[in-house]
Amino acid sequence: MKNIDYKFRIIVGLSATILILILALIWNLKELKESKEEADRHKRNYAAVQDSVVIISSENETLLAQRLSLELYYEELRSENLDLIQKLDVEKRKKTKVVIQTVVEYRDSSIYVPVISRFNQKTPELYFSYKPSLKGKNYLSIEGILPYSISYDTSKILMDSLRLGWRIIPKINTESAHLKINQKIDLITGLVRDSKSGKLYVRASTDFPGISFAELNSINLLDDGESKRALRNSRKPFGIGFGLGLGLTSGPGGFVGLGPNVVIGVTYSPKFLQFGK
Repeated sequence: MKNIDYKFRIIVGLSATILILILALIWNLKELKESKEEADRHKRNYAAVQDSVVIISSENETLLAQRLSLELYYEELRSENLDLIQKLDVEKRKKTKVVIQTVVEYRDSSIYVPVISRFNQKTPELYFSYKPSLKGKNYLSIEGILPYSISYDTSKILMDSLRLGWRIIPKINTESAHLKINQKIDLITGLVRDSKSGKLYVRASTDFPGISFAELNSINLLDDGESKRALRNSRKPFGIGFGLGLGLTSGPGGFVGLGPNVVIGVTYSPKFLQFGK
């Protein structure tokens, strides 16, 4: 009987030691993985700061550009980033996940449109309209009105064949032009993660003619410490689960030994032993 108790204590001690070693190994692997991910994140952010807008393709009248995106926590945001988030008018109790800022340039040249001289309530004006046919949801309309009046200068005297005459000089008097511009640009933006390098890119695409991307800025906001603690505190220690591992087993004649166990039932896991977010 004493031998059985002695063996039982040895088995329990070995099982506890193995369990502690397994938990320590899992914890160290988790910490090592998080440290590596954090180092990779800082490396990617450094490359994103140095990066510029790159044109991927401009085929079929569609422009596709990309730039490396930043991955930051809220406490790492600088003043200009905070101003950008404030422009979104997000409520304080809601946190922004992704912020994308796109700056485009529109250039078009050699545009010739007819100019019409017309009267608006007896006031002469020059009118032109430019409404090209564009693909998809793109739309552009530019209308211009230039009011004008004509006066005649008869103050100068013309000497012709020893006779006095009047020189009539017409003059066009213009006022401020009124331009009406209506423009709709079909712009698609998104975040793309490269599966091999792990780098995060912001991409923008448009088929609006004459458009080029002057700047692309993106911030992927990560969960901060407060959010992680809130998620962890919301977990429940009890649950119904399935377990497979190494433990104590009892056999015929009261034999107790170390062997594989399969368990289905109620589980208890303290929050400090739970991994992940």
